[in-house]
Amino acid sequence: MDTYNWAGPAGSSVSTIHTQTVSTTVSGVYTVTCIPYSTCGSATYVYTINAVTSVPPTANFNYTVTPCSPTFSVPFSDNSLTNGGAAIASWNWNWGDGTANGTTQNPTHTYTSSGTKTVKLVVSNGACTDSITKTFNFSTGPAASFTTANVCNGNIANFGSTTTPTTGIAAQVWTFGDGSPNGMGSTAAHSYTNPGTYNVKLVVTSTGTCKDSITQPITIYPKPTVSFTTTPVCFGTATTFSNNSSVAAPATISNWAWDFDNNATVDNTTMAPSFNYTATGNYTAELKATTSNGCSDSTTMVIQVNPMPTVTFTPVDACVNYNVTLNNTSSVSPGSIATWQWAFGAGSNPSSTSTPNPSLTYSNSGVKTITLTAISNNSCTASFTNTVTINAQPTAAFVAS
Repeated sequence: MDTYNWAGPAGSSVSTIHTQTVSTTVSGVYTVTCIPYSTCGSATYVYTINAVTSVPPTANFNYTVTPCSPTFSVPFSDNSLTNGGAAIASWNWNWGDGTANGTTQNPTHTYTSSGTKTVKLVVSNGACTDSITKTFNFSTGPAASFTTANVCNGNIANFGSTTTPTTGIAAQVWTFGDGSPNGMGSTAAHSYTNPGTYNVKLVVTSTGTCKDSITQPITIYPKPTVSFTTTPVCFGTATTFSNNSSVAAPATISNWAWDFDNNATVDNTTMAPSFNYTATGNYTAELKATTSNGCSDSTTMVIQVNPMPTVTFTPVDACVNYNVTLNNTSSVSPGSIATWQWAFGAGSNPSSTSTPNPSLTYSNSGVKTITLTAISNNSCTASFTNTVTINAQPTAAFVAS
């Protein structure tokens, strides 16, 4: 072509241009007349162009990185400019972590790790595009958490940190809620002095000085106060146990375990039992009480089973008004007989006495019943009955021859 004649809408200023290409900022219909050079004559070609011009947008965005956040979520806000051109029609976010691109205007993206991130935003108004890339760095804070379990008073309460992430932790400090010194480290053990509910707090600090904390209650259950009483008994008499155990409300005692002879065997599970020992002596009895919360305690007491006196005597037959030999061989072991009670029956002198070996006569003949009751120094009483024959005295007489 030899000549180009342009014509366009008002303000386009292309009529003075006679080159193959033109630049314009005005939309509209343009025509170009092309006149080629030829030795055989000339021909004219007219072309019509509908040109649409657009101002490109300027891509921009902001982001919010929360220091020490326990998550990896970052909100982004589009701040791109239209520059007077068409409205922005699309957004394309490249997160720089290999995940699918975002296409909303103001998205929030969650990363799987902290560190340096590079994000690219491409915006388009349908005709023109622009992009911007920004790099930022963020570190997440720890998410504090821990496990524990309620325990009985006097037992050790154990605490274990389940804080995430497990790396990059500079310090973990425990406050036990009872005014005691703090614990340190990923685990802690503490013994509470009194039952009750305490608020335990764990404060976690990361190597980046980010902190998080969590407070959880722990209940220290009361142990039962175990107590029982009894009194010494004589052999053959059941020992009665009076149970005085108790526990602070709202707990209750749900189980009793009695070991009457300290042989590690449960002999009875009632609250206030009685028991017959099979021999005399001292026995260690134990009571273990268990509460509705599973807390238990126990106590022991020495049980005294005293021997009964062995009462026996062997009287010798005698005549009326003659002394009766009783031959008292009664005894008790261990211990001693503290009281003697004799009953001799009718015609006796004396009729009764409290001496161990008394003098005794009868004023008439016959078979006499004698009863001896012996009481030991431990108040154990036993009796024995025997008989003696009292003979009449002969009458002396003779006939002289």
